[in-house]
Amino acid sequence: MTRLLDLPYDTVVHYAAVHLHPFAESIELRDLTAHKTLIKTRARQVGDGIGLAEVESFSSREGVPLFKDHEYEVVSIYDNTSGADQDAMATIFLYLAVKDLDLSAYRRGAVRGAERLQEPVAVEQNVGVIRPL
Repeated sequence: MTRLLDLPYDTVVHYAAVHLHPFAESIELRDLTAHKTLIKTRARQVGDGIGLAEVESFSSREGVPLFKDHEYEVVSIYDNTSGADQDAMATIFLYLAVKDLDLSAYRRGAVRGAERLQEPVAVEQNVGVIRPL
């Protein structure tokens, strides 16, 4: 996970969304350097059949600190109670504070949709989506 994050500076996580498959119990982001869990979300199974009834997300106005010189890992827990092989995967989408984002081209109108950027924005930097808060 550390290599994928490739943090250029210390920052904070303000929101985390996850994608899990049936039989997932939880997913967490761990700071291996500090030996602690930073974020943990849980899933709830449907009452009948196979599927997830609910998956938690994480949100924090203050944010959870991430440090560029720390090591991180993602851990997911599954409990397959079906009696048959099942596929499984876990993804966590982290929404980080970006300190070096230059929005001047958007504010000048050089980029489509710039007229909406007179208000605060949220940026999903990995895919380049910019939308008003």
